[in-house]
Amino acid sequence: MLWVAVIFNHSDTIDTMGQHHINNSFNVASTTFVAARALNAVISVVQGTELAMVPLGVGMTLTPGQILDPVNDLIEQFSWVMLASTTAIGIEKVAMAISVWPISKVIYSGFLVLTILLMWSGKVSIKCRVFWLKASIIVVFLRFSIPVVFIMNAQVYERFLGPQYNQSILVIKQTHKNIEHLGQDYQSIALEMQKQQQPSDESTLWSRVKNTLDIKAYVQLQLAKLKTQIEQRLIQLKTAANNVVEHLLELIVVFILHAVIFPVVFLYGLYRLTHYLLSLKLSNLFD
Repeated sequence: MLWVAVIFNHSDTIDTMGQHHINNSFNVASTTFVAARALNAVISVVQGTELAMVPLGVGMTLTPGQILDPVNDLIEQFSWVMLASTTAIGIEKVAMAISVWPISKVIYSGFLVLTILLMWSGKVSIKCRVFWLKASIIVVFLRFSIPVVFIMNAQVYERFLGPQYNQSILVIKQTHKNIEHLGQDYQSIALEMQKQQQPSDESTLWSRVKNTLDIKAYVQLQLAKLKTQIEQRLIQLKTAANNVVEHLLELIVVFILHAVIFPVVFLYGLYRLTHYLLSLKLSNLFD
């Protein structure tokens, strides 16, 4: 077993697979974090848009972006989850880099080869052999636990979590575009309202009287049109908000499982296996 560990220590098979999966996990987490912050930014822009209507001196201000308040709060919490997930994967990435460092490989191999030589030596006591063998088991655990954990974690992700992530992140990016377009529509409506509520440049007495007589019907007509446009945008905004909430919650579950729970479970399983091997009566091997 120790010779196999020495061979795999210098082989790039496990290390390459582990690094590939951990890099993919880090890229996915960081990309999702950026997408969430971008959605948060565009929602903030929409929330800052006010539609002010002052027909015949009666003021009324609408803030359609208030519909997105719950979504914005959820995105803030989601951003913290993504930041924690990205940080956790980054720490594991550093641990992976240390384990595949050439000097670390030399130290691991030297320790394992020394243990093999002591196993074959007839001048070393059984107690000393058992000690070195247990120490080698711990070294093997330290060397291969991180890449093996990420290989197993990647298999679970691709089979169970990957499709759900791909669908949710696609919806979030599409929602970002939709809300951005709605925000542009709101700004256009706000500019139109400002133009309609500005006084006319005509200064003759007849013009002022004529505008006074016609202003009520004109304002009512224009506000009716704008009200229809606003109602349509509000329906679209509510639909986008309800849709993105569901997928944000799904992504929270995906990354808590992928970046925290599953790696801890797999690592704990390897730890229990190592603990079991250390608890065996290894002295029987040398009788």
